[in-house]
Formats: sequence, structure tokens, C-alpha cells
Amino acid sequence: MPARFEGHTLRRFDGELNRLHEEILRMADLVTEEIQLALSTFQQPDQEILARVNEKEGQVDRLEKIIDNAITEVLATE
Repeated sequence: MPARFEGHTLRRFDGELNRLHEEILRMADLVTEEIQLALSTFQQPDQEILARVNEKEGQVDRLEKIIDNAITEVLATE
């Protein structure tokens, strides 16, 4: 395999890994926010906060599916 082609492939792979890393960090931030909100309801129950927790959980679930699909695609094409 020519070095030029291999370098191109590695740069693309590195770019995809960096993008996935950023998405995982974003998901971690959402989970942190979700946990903080959930813990606050133990001190002071609030339906509005619980709704926000559920909203965050939906965002985390959607992001997890996106990340899973992206990982599968990267592994299948590299």
C-alpha cells in the first residue's frame, strides 16, 4: 500500500476518532447535568426538574445511538 494512501486513511481515521471523542465528552456533560438535576430533587422535589431530567435522558439516549452507529461505521470502513 502506498504511503500516501495510507497516510490519507490514517488522517481520516484520526479525524473520525477525534469527532467521536468530542461526542463522548458531550454525552458525559449531559449525564453530569442529568445526575446533578436528579440529585437536586432529593432535597426539594420538583416536577419541572424531573421533566428536565427525563429530557436530558432522551438526549443522552439519542446521542448514544449516534455514537454507536458512528463507531460501527468507522470500524467497518477502516
